[in-house]
Amino acid sequence: LEINFDLPAHDKICFFENCKKDQFYRFDISSEKYFVNVEYKIPSEVMNRAYSTLIFKKSFTSSSEEEFKVCIYSTSDSKQNIKFNFASGINAKDFGDIISAKDLKPINDQVIYNLF
Repeated sequence: LEINFDLPAHDKICFFENCKKDQFYRFDISSEKYFVNVEYKIPSEVMNRAYSTLIFKKSFTSSSEEEFKVCIYSTSDSKQNIKFNFASGINAKDFGDIISAKDLKPINDQVIYNLF
């Protein structure tokens, strides 16, 4: 789920999701110009906060079936464009660090080198 929206000056918006036990989740929040305050509640954890950020990313595995909540607070005197992305399961995995086939040396070269 990806949502782009304008957050009015000094306003807030909250998102909620019922989490499944042992499910992997990820959420990203970004603001184009101004800092936002982020407050979130992850199942089976205490309230967590991250203040004054342009980009915020968090991933977690839910340890129980509880509600997830994230609130975004505007800190600017003008509206700001916010991008909110929420994903679960395989869609929440970040495969950016996985080596691609072009990064691997051919195994034949390694085997021949090790034989001599």
